Amino acid sequence: MSRLSKRGFFALLFALVPMLVQPITIQKAAAAITTAACRDTFGTPGNVSVSVTGNDCVIKFNDSSTWGIPTGVTSVRVLLVGGGAAGYIDGGGGGGGGGGLAISSLTVAAGTTANIVVGSGGNADNPAGAGGGGQSKLDTNNDGTFDWTANGGSVGGGWLSRTGGTAGSAASPQGSATVLTGGNGGSGPTNAVAGQAAASGGSNGFQSDITGTNYYYGGGGGGGISSHNNNSPSTVSIGYADGGQGGGGAGAAQRTRNSSVTWTYTGGDAATQSLTAYCEGNAGYPGTTVGFNGRDGYGGGGGGGSAFGDGCTGTTNTTYDGERNRGGFGGRGVVIIRYTPDVTAPVITGPNSATGTTSSISISENTTSVFTFSANESVTWAKSGADQARFTLTGSTLTITARDFETPQSTLSSNVYVVILTATDISTNSASQTLSVTITNVNEAPVIGAFSGADNATYSVAENTGGLYNINATDVDAGTTLTYSLTGTDANDFSISGTGGLAFNPAADFEAPTDSDGNNTYVVVTWVSDGALSDSQTVTITVTNSNESGSLGTPTLSATPYKGVSVNLSVSINAAGKVRFLVGNKRIPNCLAVSATGSGSTFTATCAWKPASTGMQNLTASFTPTSGTFTSATSPTLSVRVFKRTTTR
Repeated sequence: MSRLSKRGFFALLFALVPMLVQPITIQKAAAAITTAACRDTFGTPGNVSVSVTGNDCVIKFNDSSTWGIPTGVTSVRVLLVGGGAAGYIDGGGGGGGGGGLAISSLTVAAGTTANIVVGSGGNADNPAGAGGGGQSKLDTNNDGTFDWTANGGSVGGGWLSRTGGTAGSAASPQGSATVLTGGNGGSGPTNAVAGQAAASGGSNGFQSDITGTNYYYGGGGGGGISSHNNNSPSTVSIGYADGGQGGGGAGAAQRTRNSSVTWTYTGGDAATQSLTAYCEGNAGYPGTTVGFNGRDGYGGGGGGGSAFGDGCTGTTNTTYDGERNRGGFGGRGVVIIRYTPDVTAPVITGPNSATGTTSSISISENTTSVFTFSANESVTWAKSGADQARFTLTGSTLTITARDFETPQSTLSSNVYVVILTATDISTNSASQTLSVTITNVNEAPVIGAFSGADNATYSVAENTGGLYNINATDVDAGTTLTYSLTGTDANDFSISGTGGLAFNPAADFEAPTDSDGNNTYVVVTWVSDGALSDSQTVTITVTNSNESGSLGTPTLSATPYKGVSVNLSVSINAAGKVRFLVGNKRIPNCLAVSATGSGSTFTATCAWKPASTGMQNLTASFTPTSGTFTSATSPTLSVRVFKRTTTR
């Protein structure tokens, strides 16, 4: 192979490879529905049959009933067939087939009840003549008015006219419906007295494929066959008159009294009849029966006409004498409704436009909003799943009880909570989507724990106390460094340590308050911060008074003492009260009860002392407090030398 040929070969191969590896898609055929999809309710279920053709439900009413129109159904196809008439006595004509009314698309309201009347077949037991077929009617809006009606067939003619019955059609008004005419009954023989005159067969009815098969409905009944008198030949062959397709009954043949005659029977439904019943017309076929000999069809067939003559014996109708023989009963009508049930599940749209069976979303801790779901049709919503108790569903809006990242409480003890959302439409079709909600961590503010974390608190402490309490701040976020600070009216009277310990700085003195309003009530705001978020607490601290010992300093003199010269003698005290000064344990005149002056815990008492002698003197002071919270006290001794006066008086 030349280089060019090889190059062309490989180029072709590379071009074909993508085509060869293309995936093959196999389209699955949609599964056919079953009768379980036909969720119907009936007033008389025993007279109703339910079947399926393709993806449609077919409801066949063989007698009057009611029908609860299923949810999700807004349009139906309808066929009404009236009852067939009875055949006439005495060689009369066959009964007319029931008329029909076909509605290709009838708008209905789901959830309402339709009233249905199925026309009865004509009664052949009426001595005065046979009965006509009853009307089949439909009322879909449950207002008591039957808007749709199919008439029954009329009876065949008697032994004088022997005409076939007229087929039924439909009543007015019919709107957009199609009127269908049943088959006319066959006529009886023109000469019923002698000979072997033939009767005509019934006409075919109309066709409909509403059940999925194209059946005939409402065939006319065949006319009655003439009699043969006693002068019959030894061999006679007579036949039945066929009923029309669509359930028409065959007309009857008659036997003669001449037992020496050999009879053969041909045509019609002869093979199905008993010899003793040949004088009676065959019944038309009702809504559940298919005709003989391929005479297919449902509902509303006319009855066959009877035979005529005096040779009939053993008839089942003992009301009539031997010359009056019963025609066939008309077939009962039928009402058939076909509709497409709603079997399609709704489509749920979840987070991130997810429309499948699963979805997921992440939300921050300590929040409650999750997601508002939607569906492609009107639905009701429900929740289930392992963690459903953590969630609240309001309509289609899902919320969660606020979750703490640091304390996961899902079923799996993780921060992923699982809930299943189910949407159900009005036809009870449902779809579910499993949602996984992941809780994410966020920076949370530190929290002051003192006084149970209250925003405002009060505290009482005795005077002269320095350290107070720790604000006990915590932060759930691991590795966080906390810092502390103070604000507030009296913040300068306090200090706070690097671990949250609060203290007076200096210790408070009840007798000497330093708070802003001087009433021993201090207001301070404690703070803790993680660098981004913070917490605070306002505390009102009351300082209370305490029992204290009186305290005096060592007396002092304002100048060097000289005999006979006055000098001021003073002493400092820590409370208000009276002070007595002594020299050598003797009271000093005019200094027996000196009132201390000052405030807080700083007071001073002063008096004038004129020494009476020279030499070393010992000076002291004793204190009697005004307040009962203080005790009496004596000062230290001041030893001084009193000098002789150097100046003259």
